Amino acid sequence: LREEPWHALVVVDDAQMVPEETFAELRTMAEVELEGNPPLSVVLSGLPPLRERLRAPHLFSLWRRILTRIEITGLTREELRPFAEHVVGEGADRLADDTLALLFENARGIPGLLRPYLEVVCRYPGEGPIPPETAERLVQDFDLA
Repeated sequence: LREEPWHALVVVDDAQMVPEETFAELRTMAEVELEGNPPLSVVLSGLPPLRERLRAPHLFSLWRRILTRIEITGLTREELRPFAEHVVGEGADRLADDTLALLFENARGIPGLLRPYLEVVCRYPGEGPIPPETAERLVQDFDLA
């Protein structure tokens, strides 16, 4: 790899599900070049159990080689209305605070779950506020589809 004119990138999605042997192999690849620039970069993407697994004593050498760690958390309630306005624009005006709170709870604050709920609910025909009961029904129908 060092002789190649490009830099290799290994991307592991859902890395919390990777077998222990794969972590050992990734560690070995990361240790190939201890001086200078490594011949490849590894990107691990996963759910919170990934962090727990990587902090295990036998994976410490891999954990310490992870130079950048980014953790994406759910939205806070203060971010909810601005997020809704970003996703659905002016349609967010139809969402009363209690309706938004219901959507937030159903999505557990996770933007990737909240976005489709907002889109489905804001497409509801009519004018004026969308009641929480209507939003609840639309979310349940969406989850069943």
